[in-house]
Amino acid sequence: MKALHIFSGGLDSSLLAMVAARHCDVVLCSAYAPGSRDERQSERAAALLGLRLETVLLDEEAVE
Repeated sequence: MKALHIFSGGLDSSLLAMVAARHCDVVLCSAYAPGSRDERQSERAAALLGLRLETVLLDEEAVE
């Protein structure tokens, strides 16, 4: 079974991702603005958890 988890890289979403990964194949998904703290945090947390992370950059072109 596969699950998509909207992921900020914070404590709550990291804990949920860790628990879910015990039961299924988890893909993390994160969207952030250019240069935001969320970009670095989500990438670092995903690497520590050893989970795949898909990201979307929310720049002007993406939100039009």
